[in-house]
Order: sequence, then C-alpha cells, then structure tokens
Amino acid sequence: MGHRLLLLVLLLPLPCVPGLPFYNGFYYSNSAHGWDPDLGGGLFNGVKLVVETAEDTLFSHRGANATLPCRYHYAPALASQRPVRIKWWKLSENGAPERDVLVAIGPRHRAFGDYRGRVHLRQAGARDVSLEIRDLRLEDSGRYRCEVIDGLEDESGVVELELRGVVFPYQPPQGRYQLNFQEAQQACEAQEAAVASFEQLFRAWEEGLHWCNAGWLQDASVQYPITLARGPCGGLGLAPGVRSYGPRHRRLHRYDVFCFAPALRGEWGGPAPPVGGGEHLGAAGGPSARPGAPPPGMATVLHPSPCPLWLCRHVSDPGQTANPWNHEQSKHLKAPRRVYYLEHPEKLTLSEAKAACREDGAQIAKVGQLFAAWKFRGLDRCDAGWLADGSARYPVAHPRPACGPLEPGVRSFGFPDPQSRKYGVYCYRPPR
Repeated sequence: MGHRLLLLVLLLPLPCVPGLPFYNGFYYSNSAHGWDPDLGGGLFNGVKLVVETAEDTLFSHRGANATLPCRYHYAPALASQRPVRIKWWKLSENGAPERDVLVAIGPRHRAFGDYRGRVHLRQAGARDVSLEIRDLRLEDSGRYRCEVIDGLEDESGVVELELRGVVFPYQPPQGRYQLNFQEAQQACEAQEAAVASFEQLFRAWEEGLHWCNAGWLQDASVQYPITLARGPCGGLGLAPGVRSYGPRHRRLHRYDVFCFAPALRGEWGGPAPPVGGGEHLGAAGGPSARPGAPPPGMATVLHPSPCPLWLCRHVSDPGQTANPWNHEQSKHLKAPRRVYYLEHPEKLTLSEAKAACREDGAQIAKVGQLFAAWKFRGLDRCDAGWLADGSARYPVAHPRPACGPLEPGVRSFGFPDPQSRKYGVYCYRPPR
C-alpha cells in the first residue's frame, strides 16, 4: 500500500490520454515519486483509511438478488467528504482467473463481462460502497474483494458469497469411472448443476454425505467423503474424512464426479438441514415402478436430511406423501411447484415420459433439479420416475415402510432400458 500511485480518469471525459495505459475503462498512471499534492495524498499523516466487509459467508440462491456489504471510514474521522475510487472483483479460485466486476468514481461506474446490467453500488450512505448483484447465477458463487482508493492510500476487504445447494455424486449411463475432467464438467452441466468445489464437498461431508467412489472436484482434484470407515473404502484404519487422490490428469484419468445443484429462487426457506438421511443407488431397472423393499445389492449413501421436520411440514407438495400434515400445510405454500411427479393414468417409456411433460406445459426434470427439490422443498414421493438423463429415481423426505430404506434420500435405480421399462416421470416447470 502506498508504493504506487493510481491516477484513474474516466474514459468518457478523456477520449485520449497519451502515454497512459488503458485498463477496465480507466487510464492508469504509475508514479515512482512520492506524493502528488493534486491528489491530496499528504492527508494520511496520522489518518487511516478503514474498509469494513462482512466477516461471515453470505448465503443466497440462484435467481435471487444479493448485497455484498462494504463500507469505509477514516480514523480519526474526517469532517469533509473526499473523492475515492472503488473497485470490485471476483478472486481467483480453483484455477479460474480473477474477474473484474465493477469500477466507480463518484456517480460514474462501469461493470464488466457477465456482470453488465446486473451489478451496481448500493450507496445507501455517504460511505457505503456495497455491491448489489441481481439474478444470481451459479458462477457468481465465490470470494469478492472490495477496494477503496484515496490518493496514495488503498484498503480492501473480502466478502464470500455462496449459493445454497446440494452436492450429489454422479455416474453416467456407461457406469463407474468413465469421465475425464471435461466430460465431468459436461455431465454436471447437463443435470442443471456444476462440478462441486472442495468447500462444498467438505460441507456436505460435515452434514453426513458418505460416498465410496472417487469423483472429480472443481480444482481437478479427485476426492471422496467417508463418514464410516469400511474396508472397501480405504480401510478401517483411516479416520472418517474427505479422502483425496490429489490432482489428476484432466484428460487421461477417469472417475465419477461430484456435482453441486443450487437451490432455485423460492425453494429455500430455512436454516441448514441437520445430519442424517441417505441416497440409495439400485441396479438398473429396479424391482418395480412403485418400489417397496430395496432390491438386492442396493448401496446406501449417507446424506443430509432434506430439511428440519418443522420446515418439511410447510414445504412439502400437496398429495406427494403419505404424511397427514402435507395437504393442509401446503395450502399456504406461496412458492410455485417447479419439480413434481406427473399424475398420469399409465406408466411410460422414456420417450413417452418426455412427451407427457411437454403436454403438461413443462419439461422432464434433471437430476440436479430433483435433488434440489428434495432438499429444499421436501419433495417426497414413493414412485420411481424417469429423469432427463435416462435414469429412474424417486425422492423420499419422510421414510416409511414399503418405500425403500428407512433414511431420507433420493433413491436411484440406475439407467433402465428406455424402451422396454416403464415408470412415472418427474417434470420441471421453469419460472415465468
């Protein structure tokens, strides 16, 4: 701090400034000679510029608006207001480069890239330079730096934004360990999700996620979460935790992948879910369209319960569970139902299922959408249904007899034959 002089001049008033480098819509001038009296840099003899940002991680959901708090002041306080320059940018994480978000001088500002039209400074007070982001996207999750520049002085703080979501392991129809890193990214994107970060996987492990197959993460490392030590999962001598194979070759090595599906706007309505629950993967095809006891060989994956009992009572969809409180409580549910089991007089092949959703003004749901609806909406249905990737699954928020294992989770019967096997279907109605 104080070793370089940044003279920022807005592009509009200065169409050409010879000799000054151009960057981010501003002209920058570096000086190796101390204080420039025109900038008032000598003010900071005993005066400190202080930038304050949120210490805790901010949580939101896709499609919502978020405010990243940032304020500044001087110590000791100054009586008069001083012109400052503001810069917000997203920090580099997991190999992704830094991304410029917004720069501002007084009332003038400029946004960059995908942030154009979605960001502005709140400026609720004289020294409030909080960043407001509209219509949050999956890629907006991360760490942001707020920098305030006054003459020779610049101070900054970091705000972390995280989208609510659910981590789930994913295998393609071809089976276990078939994806290189690029194919893993594509597989998650196809399921309305993204490759999970280590932080997201670690948080899911803390909440109870247990999965014995290694999967790609966002930083191209390969890891897997273990809550119960077992011989086939690294041995009994290793403590529970997130176990790592380290960085792998992005093209040559092949594994499964851990995907992160964000909650959609209107889905999230309460605190973090408690530990417990499970996901279950069965053999392709499963025993029946309405599963009862789990088929032989069904594996159990411990996973967070979708929501606290009091919350599930208010967010479960009407008619989608045997629990007696659902219908009455759901009358008061304001958020529209986006993922739902389509009531249809007949069981369907995969192509018939896709057509049925279209006829209902919707589209067949993706795996990430079903997981998000299960966790954040308490979606509960004891009927196997087709999903867009050709798998058959069903979500259970309230375990009960004759509905698979007695743990909450999304049950899977793999990838049945799309032409000969018949199931129900889970549809997704996009927001309007």
